Amino acid sequence: MTSECRSQVLKRLSALERERSPYISTWQECSDYILGTRGRFLRDQYTLGPKRNANLYNEKAKLASNVQAAGMQSGITSPARPWFELATPDPDMLEYAPVKEWLSQTQKIMLLVFARSNFYNSMHSLYQEIGAFGQMPVGIYENFDNVIRCSPYTVGSYYLAVNGERDVDTLYREYMMTVRQIIERFGKKNTSRAVLNLWDKGNYDELVPIIHAIEPNTGNKYGSPLSKDMKYQSVYLEKNGNNDAILFKGGFQEKPFIAPRWEISGEDVYASAYPGLNSLGSNKSLQIEEIDKQIAIEKMHNPPLVGDSVLESSGADLIAGGISYIPGMAATGKPGLAPVYDVNPRIMELTQDIREKEARIDRHFYADLFMMITDMDRAQITATEIAARKEEKLLMLGSVLERLNN
Repeated sequence: MTSECRSQVLKRLSALERERSPYISTWQECSDYILGTRGRFLRDQYTLGPKRNANLYNEKAKLASNVQAAGMQSGITSPARPWFELATPDPDMLEYAPVKEWLSQTQKIMLLVFARSNFYNSMHSLYQEIGAFGQMPVGIYENFDNVIRCSPYTVGSYYLAVNGERDVDTLYREYMMTVRQIIERFGKKNTSRAVLNLWDKGNYDELVPIIHAIEPNTGNKYGSPLSKDMKYQSVYLEKNGNNDAILFKGGFQEKPFIAPRWEISGEDVYASAYPGLNSLGSNKSLQIEEIDKQIAIEKMHNPPLVGDSVLESSGADLIAGGISYIPGMAATGKPGLAPVYDVNPRIMELTQDIREKEARIDRHFYADLFMMITDMDRAQITATEIAARKEEKLLMLGSVLERLNN
């Protein structure tokens, strides 16, 4: 039975990988030009640790992404204020005092659970990656200490699939665990011989690729308390383990993760448009212009020179304030003292074009909207105008907010 389960998981993983592969190169570019420390891709999914933003000479997109994430956090799931209300399907029940009291107490308990867990940190990561990469799944699991524990999964480490209603119902992950983590969590019974050998040799921190699959359980039985009969099955296995072994198989009565997407086109599983992709062209050209500006400034500061061959033997004093004496200079029509060189590139036009591209990136990430109230003169703004500005933000993000709410 376990060999059949393992075979099915690996077979579906292969199919999901083929469906995801066209998006990888775009996500890598968005990572390189926006959030260089995010993402686990084929080239580095087994190498943990931070990456440098080697392609970033102008960090405007990263700053705009930070503003977008903070703005969505404060506007949708703010940890500083109640951001949801509970109600009943029957509006008449809301007229009863006991029902009102129960809903109020339940809301307070839920907000307390969110505050004590890592929910808000995880949601901030979600808002940042959904803007930069189009989607981000977050696992929400039961936890003994904090009731819930959220696990955000960065781009490139997961595979998604949708059901007949085009809602995401499947999450496959590929990630790394150390030998110690595997033994502590799953025990030795179903662990591969290769991992047990590493354990016996004391190589506790050796990394091992793991696959975690969460998907609808085709053999579920309604009302059964057994994990194998639940609505969703959860399977852990070593990617390179024994042919007939899995580490663990469990289940969930409800889908234990969320996977909102920014904008979907037709039957696409992954987002087809999002700020990171929409601004990628402007962002890449912005880096080129930033380099050009620095080159122009460098030429002004230390330009290439041309001089009479007589200077090769006599030398030239290029230190600030230094003077080089050249015979026959009066004959050139420039008696007295004159600068050795005069380089004056048109930096103003280049700087203006850079600002225009930065403004476009701000608009793609809605940073201009989120910063609108901050940048306004608060002495001249009314509460009504602030409410109108917030409503404008919601209008611009309407379709995204609807998917997030779902």
